[in-house]
Amino acid sequence: AAARREIACLLAMNDADNPDIAALLADAGRRDPVAAAFIVARAIAGRPAQDDALLDDCLALLQKARYPRAGRLQTETKSAARAHGAAAPVDCRKALPAAILSPPLLSKTERLSAAPDITICRAAIAPEICEYVIAHAASRLGPSLVYDPVNGGMMRDPLRTSATASLSPIDQDLALIALNRLIAKAADCPEEQGEFLSVLHYSPGQQYRPHFDCIPAGPDLDRSGQRIKTALLFLNDDYEGGETHFLAPDLKVRGGRGDILVFSNVNANGAPDRSSRHAGLAVTAGEKWLGSKWFRGKKFEF
Repeated sequence: AAARREIACLLAMNDADNPDIAALLADAGRRDPVAAAFIVARAIAGRPAQDDALLDDCLALLQKARYPRAGRLQTETKSAARAHGAAAPVDCRKALPAAILSPPLLSKTERLSAAPDITICRAAIAPEICEYVIAHAASRLGPSLVYDPVNGGMMRDPLRTSATASLSPIDQDLALIALNRLIAKAADCPEEQGEFLSVLHYSPGQQYRPHFDCIPAGPDLDRSGQRIKTALLFLNDDYEGGETHFLAPDLKVRGGRGDILVFSNVNANGAPDRSSRHAGLAVTAGEKWLGSKWFRGKKFEF
């Protein structure tokens, strides 16, 4: 089941309407919560993944697994188009050539600010892929941490009140490897300079107070270089508040689901850019899910 949903997600990154996706997911959604979330999100997006019975079974599995967005998906499927009749079986080997690990960035880049340099790629990731990421990360959530300038590690701080799942190589599957590569393209940075993708969860009232993403001098900076860019992937948009606020230009960004926001943390000389100070404003209603990835000035060593 896990292998089938990985292939299906890879196909969706290249072409969300690929007809092989539904057949690949025919049985996986009844056994695998990540596949189930992916299937339901496809139906909500207007791309029914299978017949009515499978969709109902997927929703039941998500409830049983206590998936945090199960209730939201249940509500949204009431107005979703449903397919009648199962898709024909598909040979996984014939579908594999289209499951590429370096998918193209199909979204154009729009500049929002010059100082700091802020760009956004709108609808770069399909809704079902966003749901896939949330479902993969949900069971791995823990308290969000900040950089410890004294010891060089990470620590808890009242500055940041969200929950985080940091997806190290052992936590990734092939679909997430491809997603990391796609985010690197949006950031216009080499893939090997990217830190681990983090998935953030904000409940009402939670926030990340004004801060810089740059790290201070020390062994970590010497080893991997400065955090030159930050990429944020908006995984949902069914919440209120929670804007990303850049203080110097007084710019508030509320991305749509699947948008990738990229901003520079350093200036043209490589020094920390004071105008890059930003905050994740408090969520006022609903729950916010966000992917965050920092890119270093050198290969990220961990």
